[in-house]
Amino acid sequence: MRISNKRTDSGGKRLGKKILLSWLCMMLLLPGLGMANTSAGGISVSSGTGEPLGPSILDSTIGPAEAHAGETITITAKLSAPTDTIKNVQAHLAGETDELVDMAYNKVTDTWTGTYRIKDYDHQGVWYLRFYLYNENDNYWYRWTKNYITVINPNEDRVMPEVSSLQIEPQPVEAGTSFKLTVKAVDNIGVKSIKADFLNREVEGWTTYGPRLTYDSKRDEWTGSFLFEKNTVPEKWTVRLAVMDLANNEKIVLKDFELSNPDRDITPPNANQIKIDKQTVYQGENVKVTAKITDDKSGVRSATFMYCNKIWNCNIATLQKNNDTDLWEMLFRIYGDVEPGKYSLMIQMIDNASNVSYAYLPETLELIKDIIPPAKPVLLHEVTNRSKVIRGTTEAFAAVGIFIGTREIAHLSADEDGSFWADIPLQAPGTKISITATDIVGNVSLPTVVTVKDVIPPAIPVVNAVTNKATNVSGKTEKAATVTVKVGTKTFSAKADTNGYYKITIPVQSAGTKLYVSAKDGAGNVSPAKTMTVTKVAPNIPVVNAVNNKAVAVTGKAEANSVVSIKLGSKTYSGKTDAKGNFKVSIPVTNAGTVLSVTAKDRSGRISYARSVTVVRVAPNRPVVNAVRTYSTTVTGKTEKNAVVTVKIGRRTYTAKANAYGNFQVRIPKQRKGTVINVNAKDAKGAVSTTASVKVY
Repeated sequence: MRISNKRTDSGGKRLGKKILLSWLCMMLLLPGLGMANTSAGGISVSSGTGEPLGPSILDSTIGPAEAHAGETITITAKLSAPTDTIKNVQAHLAGETDELVDMAYNKVTDTWTGTYRIKDYDHQGVWYLRFYLYNENDNYWYRWTKNYITVINPNEDRVMPEVSSLQIEPQPVEAGTSFKLTVKAVDNIGVKSIKADFLNREVEGWTTYGPRLTYDSKRDEWTGSFLFEKNTVPEKWTVRLAVMDLANNEKIVLKDFELSNPDRDITPPNANQIKIDKQTVYQGENVKVTAKITDDKSGVRSATFMYCNKIWNCNIATLQKNNDTDLWEMLFRIYGDVEPGKYSLMIQMIDNASNVSYAYLPETLELIKDIIPPAKPVLLHEVTNRSKVIRGTTEAFAAVGIFIGTREIAHLSADEDGSFWADIPLQAPGTKISITATDIVGNVSLPTVVTVKDVIPPAIPVVNAVTNKATNVSGKTEKAATVTVKVGTKTFSAKADTNGYYKITIPVQSAGTKLYVSAKDGAGNVSPAKTMTVTKVAPNIPVVNAVNNKAVAVTGKAEANSVVSIKLGSKTYSGKTDAKGNFKVSIPVTNAGTVLSVTAKDRSGRISYARSVTVVRVAPNRPVVNAVRTYSTTVTGKTEKNAVVTVKIGRRTYTAKANAYGNFQVRIPKQRKGTVINVNAKDAKGAVSTTASVKVY
């Protein structure tokens, strides 16, 4: 294992963190100390405010509540994160024990499950449940729970392991040269692990954490090889052994040794060509710093830009090496919690041998308070009743608030390019959503107000059964929706009431006819159509050919072998259809405008819906002729106004013109009793009515 000279530091690196002059002085007093690496291969992620990031434990169990040696305990956990972001979960049993339990994922229950059998030597007492959650990059989150169990084991092992030998070879240890640890240890139930750490006890916190040693079963010893980097501080160091047995009893063994490093670098880095791109900035603006930093021996490890007020409260920004330009640079943001005023500027540089130097800039940075609010946020899409996110742009790093009325439904920070993306609950059409942006000093923009658009069509309408005698289609749909019934190429519509009920008048349809019923809401969204087939409850409504005022029969088509009835006033005329459904029923000549009612009755006595047929005019109606007596010298009656009336007696004809009221009077010679007189009327277009016949009496 390589041992680096990096110092443990629990502080964060967020831009804008304040440091005190006393810290600067301490760093000046410790320019040559070696620093130890604290990295152990994983991370536990947290935010700058202490709030945990990443997945959390929604629910967990461990049981039974009380367990004995030889029994198996069961552990379950439900996570907040999608399973594709978590690769592995380990339960950590802590407290009177220290065991890791691998968990398996159950897709059916969406639960991680694991078991552990209590060993005969395990410690009794309270065991607490915690978890390691690993992602695909082997980074992890450590999560505590309130769950625990009580383990009862009177035969627990509390005997500490013993170290009989600890050798460090070669001696003295020289930086840059590998050395070996060899440890012999014994325990009544067996040694589980030995871990070696290295401490420089002259300065608190200067520690290197090493890996576990490897057990050699042939030689019955534990070994490990290590290497201090060439720039490590050449002082007295201590190896700290943590020897743990199978029952997690841990014995700590310390041994001092000397580290030599005759070639250690003691010359600090140097900086020139330091540039700052602006000297006057507003809160929230970015500033770019560049510097040429060199170290001829061990190389530059880090560079930190500092801007400090008059009482030496400082804000820091870590510079990064640009390999293309060979410059150290950083574009950093002036946060809103930085007070306006003038700031002194300097750069702290540390090389790989932990030598520290400072470069002070002659310029100052003047910070001006920002009083200008951001522009109204711009949305990148319309918001509909299907929207689960709102995307837009605003001022970089602005706090974006999304409101319905005065209730905030989402709060987030815009990215460095001003873009933002917020999850929102689905909203009803017509809901007004306000979006505001607040910059880092609290200036609030005017709101962007959007109305949620309805893009979801109504559900397929509920349609009641339609028979071949029905004159309407009824059912239920979205309230106030317009419902349309399509029959062939024709459509019929009506609006649903406030409860969603509707009734649409349609012509009577034949059984088997397809109806397509759809609903359209106020936003114009149309539902899928409900297909209805007209059912048969009687013969279909007859098909009737046109009937004119000269016709002596009604013809058409109805159900085969059914009885067709034609109602004319109070009289009914009937006939039977043939095997193909054709019918012809004799009727008296009927005046134009008269309505005939035509039905069909099947063998079961079921009667169809009546077809109404209006007699059409093709000529004047048949004249109405008054009685003619043997002594009459005129034929009188009524016909179409201004029609020419012709009276035929035998081979002789007599004519006259009806007046404007249709009354006519035609002169004739006296006739014998029983003589048949035929009378017709002709209009101006030459159309002649049917003949009315009367007998002289």
